[in-house]
Amino acid sequence: MFCGTKVRPIKVILDSYDSALQVLVNAKKLKSSNTFKHVNIVQDRTKRQMENYKSIRTELARRHEAGDNNCRIKFINNVPRIVPLN
Repeated sequence: MFCGTKVRPIKVILDSYDSALQVLVNAKKLKSSNTFKHVNIVQDRTKRQMENYKSIRTELARRHEAGDNNCRIKFINNVPRIVPLN
């Protein structure tokens, strides 16, 4: 039975890498739109990439709990790293 309130992911396949990159670059603009502020666009990741990102998030949470709030996660060459805010 269809339930309109359940959130479900969809997979979108684009014709070219450039088109996909353009969508990912502009995805953050959706957050400023009232209509699409709950839409989240993310790049597909392998299991290893997801595990690596989870360990980075855990490390960032540990640092925040220790009082180091001057850092964040930034993707450099599509690899997540903890970097200073400034």
